[in-house]
Amino acid sequence: MNHHLENYYSGDSAWNQFVSLYEDLDTNNSLTKELLQQLNYHRDIAQVIYGKFGFSSLSVITQPVPALDNLSIADCIADLDLLQRLRECLIRME
Repeated sequence: MNHHLENYYSGDSAWNQFVSLYEDLDTNNSLTKELLQQLNYHRDIAQVIYGKFGFSSLSVITQPVPALDNLSIADCIADLDLLQRLRECLIRME
């Protein structure tokens, strides 16, 4: 049986409410510009990652995450199911 987090995704409404906690993404600095680029301009994901990890954000997105089945954050942004897995993981980190 598949117990991946995407099967338990809380939904877009819950995700959007969660992202609103991290609205202060300053895109006028080189770190956040690079973060947005590395995350294929998924601003919502970038907001949360920067809000949680700050100056470590760029290194964090390339590290394997056990809760993501050892995929990195960067690995998860290319596929809808994996994107939902990532979102649910980030919500649960709160």
